[in-house]
Amino acid sequence: MGGAATGETSVLNTGSEETTVLGNSVNAGTLRRSKTGEQISINTSDFTIGKEMSRVNYCITDNTSVSRIHARFVNHNGFTYITDLGSTNGTFVNGRKLTPNSETQLNDGDKVTIADEKFTYSAN
Repeated sequence: MGGAATGETSVLNTGSEETTVLGNSVNAGTLRRSKTGEQISINTSDFTIGKEMSRVNYCITDNTSVSRIHARFVNHNGFTYITDLGSTNGTFVNGRKLTPNSETQLNDGDKVTIADEKFTYSAN
């Protein structure tokens, strides 16, 4: 069989220390996860966080309070917005609970809480 079949994954930059991002690559800021100190780059125009690995860009596997597809980050005209996707335990910006399915603009230094996972947003 020649070529990749549907559903297969092709590995790019094998042996490289770099990550290759395909599609609509953007620089929409970063999130610093308080629990681990990890820096998460929001690098696509439609970036999702949740616990269902096959359906999100960043997977939180060690917290059962996070919904399968919890929140989405989008970039419009250089500004980053967050949307709670109807999660069970909510999404908060600076302590304010977001209305599900409604975009909220993020600003540098905002505190984002997804269920009980705390992040700090940096616009870069």
